[in-house]
Amino acid sequence: MKINYKNTALGLLDKMDHYQFRISDDGGATTFDEKMALANSIIKIWPNLAERFNKKIQYVTEPFYNAWDKGSHKLASVLDKEPINESGVFVFKPTASETNTIFYSFETWGSGSEWEIDATILFFNNHTKSNKPSLAVVVQRRPGMPIGGSRFYASKRGLDAGITPKSVLVDIYTMVLFLKYCELETKLVKAGKKENQIGVKYVNDTTHNIEILDSTWFTTIVKGDGFNVRGHFRFQPYGPGNTLRKLIWIADFEKEGYTRTAKVLNKNLNNNE
Repeated sequence: MKINYKNTALGLLDKMDHYQFRISDDGGATTFDEKMALANSIIKIWPNLAERFNKKIQYVTEPFYNAWDKGSHKLASVLDKEPINESGVFVFKPTASETNTIFYSFETWGSGSEWEIDATILFFNNHTKSNKPSLAVVVQRRPGMPIGGSRFYASKRGLDAGITPKSVLVDIYTMVLFLKYCELETKLVKAGKKENQIGVKYVNDTTHNIEILDSTWFTTIVKGDGFNVRGHFRFQPYGPGNTLRKLIWIADFEKEGYTRTAKVLNKNLNNNE
């Protein structure tokens, strides 16, 4: 797997202007003037954001993505348990001819009805037939906006696929939480270097270090089958007084038979003694 400036939008971290990207033009309702205004606004705020995005660049492999898909629903219980201040870049390949580069920045505080989020997500798509990345999705959520409110742009292709501001925020934010609460094994591919990871050779032809989100642990949980009880994620207590939580994987296993009497029947039997 080659990671370079042609098949990703990582070049935008080094240089950002009107010549480095385009707004997806796929027959949507957005006018040329509206697209230019969007591009100008992104270029204006980019210097402040790029420093944050540059802190962490991670390549999401298919096994890791599948693991997140299995466990993301478990993260609802920790959504507002502690403040989050995370930013970086996710890179992944949805198809053999495409690569998506997602720049994200999240800061959260409060809890319950007082929970608030300041978020920016920029979703670029690179296609083998294109000579520059296309901006496909923009979501910005600022403090004080009405519940569910955000600034939002999506290409026609994205809208046809059912993308909404909420779905984008939830997907990327739960990925950040998944990384926080899951035990990870990662491989760092330094700028201009190559590394092998689980039989795959990764070549990093950029000037940025890239972390590969993959491991034998994730590969096993995704590929394993043939057991009576399917694998699942669980929040496991640990630490002093079991006050901390981490997301762990309970692997597929063959469960031995047992008999458990219904509680109501147990109660009746006890009353008759």
